[in-house]
Amino acid sequence: MFPGDDYSTTLFLGDLSVHCTERDIRKLFRPFGTIEAIRIKRGSNAKTNLSYGFIKFSNRQSAELAMEQVNGLMFLGRCIR
Repeated sequence: MFPGDDYSTTLFLGDLSVHCTERDIRKLFRPFGTIEAIRIKRGSNAKTNLSYGFIKFSNRQSAELAMEQVNGLMFLGRCIR
């Protein structure tokens, strides 16, 4: 996760499209609140998207709302969780 994070503001993002970028995630999650960081996990060559990542919001309420609204949503051809 993110260093020093109490995990209450960070969400796991699973089943991301291999074509998904940090910019795509920011665009999807921006309506829910201030985003502090986005990290898509990548393979050893630093180019291959491993289809999961993390997003950190500035507060817990934003993270909870995002989780409620986005979990199971079709996003770039995949059902994000």
